[in-house]
Amino acid sequence: MTGMSSRIYEFGPFRLDIRERQLLRGADPIPLRAKVFDTLAVLVQNQGRLLSKDELMQAVWPDAVVEENNLNHNISVLRKALGEKATGQVYVETVPRIGYRFVAEVRPATAAPQTVPSFAPPARPRLQAAPPVFLERDLELRQLHQWLDEALSGSRRVVCIAGDAGLGKTTLVDAFLEQAAEKKSPWIAYGQCLDHHGEGEPYMPVLEALGRLCRGPEAAQVVALLERHAPNWLLQMPWLVGAGEAEALQKRSVGANRERMLRQGVEVLEALAAVRPLVLVFEDLHWADYSSLDLLLRLARRPEPAPLMLIATFRPAEAAAADHPLHAAVEDMKARGFCRTLAPAMLTEAAVAQYLGARLPGSSLPQGLAHLLHQRTEGNPLFVGTLLDFWVAQGAVVESDGGWRLKTSLDELASGVPESLRQLIEQQLAALEPGDREVLAAASVSGMSFSAAAVSAALELPAEVAEARCAALARRGAFLRSAGVEEWQDGTVAAAFTFRHSLYQATLYQRVPAGRRVRLHQLIGERMEAALGSRAHERAAELAEHFTEGRDARRAMHYHQVAAENAFSRSAFREAIAHLQEALAMVRRLPDLPERRRAELEVLAALGPALAFTRGWGDREAESVLRRAHELGMEEDIPGCYPAVFWLAGMFELRGQYRQSQALLEQHVARQPSGERHTPTESHELLACSFYHQGVFEAALEHADHGVSLGDPYSSIPAAISESTTVACHDWAALALWFLGYSDQALQRAEKALLLAADPAFLFSLTHARAQAAHLRQLRREPSLAKEWADAAVSLASEYGFPYPLGLATVVRGWARAMLGSGEEGLAEIHRGMEICRAAGVELDRPYFLGLLAEAAMQAGRFKTAAQALAEGRALAEAARSFFYEAELVRLQGELALASGMPGEPEARFRQALEVARRQGSRALELRAATSLARLLRNSEANASLAEVLGWFKEGFDTPDLRAARELLDERVPAAVSPVRERPTT
Repeated sequence: MTGMSSRIYEFGPFRLDIRERQLLRGADPIPLRAKVFDTLAVLVQNQGRLLSKDELMQAVWPDAVVEENNLNHNISVLRKALGEKATGQVYVETVPRIGYRFVAEVRPATAAPQTVPSFAPPARPRLQAAPPVFLERDLELRQLHQWLDEALSGSRRVVCIAGDAGLGKTTLVDAFLEQAAEKKSPWIAYGQCLDHHGEGEPYMPVLEALGRLCRGPEAAQVVALLERHAPNWLLQMPWLVGAGEAEALQKRSVGANRERMLRQGVEVLEALAAVRPLVLVFEDLHWADYSSLDLLLRLARRPEPAPLMLIATFRPAEAAAADHPLHAAVEDMKARGFCRTLAPAMLTEAAVAQYLGARLPGSSLPQGLAHLLHQRTEGNPLFVGTLLDFWVAQGAVVESDGGWRLKTSLDELASGVPESLRQLIEQQLAALEPGDREVLAAASVSGMSFSAAAVSAALELPAEVAEARCAALARRGAFLRSAGVEEWQDGTVAAAFTFRHSLYQATLYQRVPAGRRVRLHQLIGERMEAALGSRAHERAAELAEHFTEGRDARRAMHYHQVAAENAFSRSAFREAIAHLQEALAMVRRLPDLPERRRAELEVLAALGPALAFTRGWGDREAESVLRRAHELGMEEDIPGCYPAVFWLAGMFELRGQYRQSQALLEQHVARQPSGERHTPTESHELLACSFYHQGVFEAALEHADHGVSLGDPYSSIPAAISESTTVACHDWAALALWFLGYSDQALQRAEKALLLAADPAFLFSLTHARAQAAHLRQLRREPSLAKEWADAAVSLASEYGFPYPLGLATVVRGWARAMLGSGEEGLAEIHRGMEICRAAGVELDRPYFLGLLAEAAMQAGRFKTAAQALAEGRALAEAARSFFYEAELVRLQGELALASGMPGEPEARFRQALEVARRQGSRALELRAATSLARLLRNSEANASLAEVLGWFKEGFDTPDLRAARELLDERVPAAVSPVRERPTT
């Protein structure tokens, strides 16, 4: 070890000789390994100062990179050598998750002892630095170790430690982790949930836990696992990758959605555990954002074995009061056997007496003091420690003649005891200097953890003064603890601190007068914004909170929007909605000027899709939001309204309101606001979809081709869901071509769509293209190939959470199974697919789905089901005035009447189907209707009509429809086949 002076130090009964590298207790040497000795030397030479774990590791291992577990092990060995229990901390104080402080009094000495005393002379009595109150927790520790052993054997364990504030949950966890690190060396990842006044950052504690692992000695391995299993998560920690790698990750991560984020999060945590057992700790889960809670619940409920232990602490009362879903989730997990619980009890009077002995060594205190302390605190560990500190600070308990004594009577002491911990905190504050109270007030506004630079800005104090005051408070154990150093983008480096408990921060914050609080939030927000510079977006939620509370509407609106974008990037739509709603509230505080209307339009255009993604496309609030955005854009001639038009038109389309979608898009094209850069690809794609569903196939093909000719496959409004509108245009062209009679060309366009969609940036498009390929194969009556493509689409859609292609592919797969002989399974699957779409608010294909259901039911002999499906499908199609599958629905009613003997006038149905197909220009469905009619009538007129339709075709002769028509004509009147007509151009 380098840089040590040749000094001799004494503390307690020990003598530490740096030069001779010797530790003595009296005359007896205590053997220590080299690095354990170095650890002690660094701590002693920095007596009273908190040393972060990084500082200690750098000092002890200056030329090597080691794991944090090495340091933890050294501390544990050192404590045993000094005769100190982990829970006593007489010499070495642990500051959880930060570092260590040598707290015993150190006396420098220059000469060796002349005699060999059997014990060292007693040191001057002093109040021992307040350790965490850790007593009567042996049972809980043993239980935690038992569950860890079970986890290490592969049985994942989820442990919820529940209790009120101050009960010692964190202290219990810290003691367990220290022992676990020493004995079993798992990976330990820690995340803290914070109490935000507004909406926080989604997945914040999970990202914090992963970030800690990525800063450890095995960072490269952790980052590699993130890159392999969770690129979307790695993208949220850009400091871990270079610019080139980030660009590649961005391309892989386009189209991230909630399901994908959750799946990747679970996978990477399990992958980490597979390399080395993993202990995950999440504190204060009652403040967790909903996305983090969803991930933790999914991880807990996984049935697969994994060497993984998840520990979560929470306060049940606060979760219930905030209507947080945590309580119900924990109860559900307990009922299903997914979760173990611990509820540490209050301290007994005997434990309080033991604590007094540890804190006040050599004391001669009345026995009734422990009883009073226990009675007034009810054994709450935080209250016990804080009240004892208060008595000492007030001079009620004083040191005297080598020990401690009570300066007043127990009755007088009892009369001044506050009734609650909050009242005690108030009294502690009253005893501080005004300047210290100001510092703590500003710190409470900054947050649970804060930089001294923020306090400096809030109070307009010199930075060194603010830092010195915070450091002094931390040294006295008054409210604060040191938490290392925080560096901001502008080069600001300042000491960081954290409140000893959230109750201190909450109590202080509530004491700040409303007007003062507004000013402090504003000053802190402005300082942070300036200091963070280009990285301000990374702390957008925090800045949004400061500017919201600081009544700065413009800045608050901006940072809520940025926080919403951050949430969108993590597919955390619930958090995004909350931020956008806050942004909207800020917009309405602005003066009623064009600026305000532009800002409102921008927020609404983002809020509408977020609501639809979360609640489904049938959500009325989403529609109302998008309608308001569209009205603003049209009435005020505001540039940039196209996204709102696009999403509103898309909403109508997905609901099956094709004509409304068409009218909206055509209106936008006709009245394009000044300054608007029209985005033709998206408009033509939606119009192609609209005309296709209305059965106007030539118009659908025209718009699809126009979109392909104008579009850049990498530029599209719905890029957030990894959709290329160019790919979609090819899909709509393929389907329109089939109905128009060009079966082979349809396949070529579908293959083109699949080829373009193979780009990793177009994950949704690939899924949808596979579902549309299954749709096309169904139209061609090729059940085996339809099932093959449907299987591929279902696999991707299920993995990444795309409800519409999942529903479509599931319905088509059900039809294919029914046609291949598995009727009941097929029917069940069709119903399941229809429900998937309905739950997402997607109704545009329902008449088509009902047609497939009817055909599958007829195949299974369930004619009543088929009749009901066709009746509903016809009613829906007629309500839309026209529908692409209408002719087939009518034809199937005729086939049902023939197959079941049910009344229905088959000939009339077939003739009606012919009429509808001809009106829509669908040669494919005209051929089917003509074939059914010819098979029914068996006369020359019907045969001639069929021959005329069949003679039109110049491709697709290997399809079942054309083969069936040809075989029927060859069987009856081969000469009746009309000469083949010229094929129209497309």
